[in-house]
Amino acid sequence: MANTCSRCQTYVASGRTYCDAHYQEAMADYQIEYANYQNALQQYYADVETWNEMSVEERNTYHEIAEEESLSGIAIFAGLALGGGFWFFKQDEIPWWIGALVTTFSAVVFYIGRNLFSKLLRGTLYGVLWAFGLIVTGWIIEACLVWLEIGFSIMETAGDPNVLVHTGLAVVGLLIGLWNEFTGAHHAYGGPVAPVEPSRPSP
Repeated sequence: MANTCSRCQTYVASGRTYCDAHYQEAMADYQIEYANYQNALQQYYADVETWNEMSVEERNTYHEIAEEESLSGIAIFAGLALGGGFWFFKQDEIPWWIGALVTTFSAVVFYIGRNLFSKLLRGTLYGVLWAFGLIVTGWIIEACLVWLEIGFSIMETAGDPNVLVHTGLAVVGLLIGLWNEFTGAHHAYGGPVAPVEPSRPSP
């Protein structure tokens, strides 16, 4: 059984990713990426040493700068998305300059209120992830109970979802996300971040 090279239509043996020529090309690209990674790693180690020598106040300053950048980015993106969405849906009803004005105004408002709007958005996003995780966990628990032949269902009966339980778990997830947000659990990190090692291509 054979498949084709990921960079061309040449047939290669089963289990291979590249033909011989493109494997050499991929390895050459990998060597460059790995050399860049090694340089970034050495810089990361130097940055960590510098970071460890900083006082708590200096580190907190970097954390606050990172948080400000994070909140600003979220606010501008959300403002542009909201204003741009309005512009898109109303493009046949309003002049282009009104759409542009609304988009700009929306971005400015979100930016000014970034300490509230951005935190609400970020907390809600994490809350949705928490809600999804709780619901999936409930399904797993139910599957285990069914497998153990325990005669009741905590999540749903056959084809009849328990909306109350799902809604409750979703609300709990959202509350967890917002609680973590406003207690600082999602605060941006301003310290050194290790580079990601590139993956070696498989033949």
